[in-house]
Amino acid sequence: MSLPEAQNKIVDSVVLIQDLVEDIVSRVRKSLIFVDLDGVNLSRDGSVAIMQVLVPPNPTVHVIDMNLLQDKGF
Repeated sequence: MSLPEAQNKIVDSVVLIQDLVEDIVSRVRKSLIFVDLDGVNLSRDGSVAIMQVLVPPNPTVHVIDMNLLQDKGF
């Protein structure tokens, strides 16, 4: 069985964050979510620049621009 090809989707607005959260909540019966964080000095004192989220079985990797969204991204 082959996996579907992954797609990337840039998340750069509050509306797209809301859509992503709704998609995650609608898949509550699934127990997997993959998150990757990229940034500077990732720690309590660092900052997140890009967050990537994948919620199987949807093959879309959501690439969230945290530099643009700042505190609205959380």
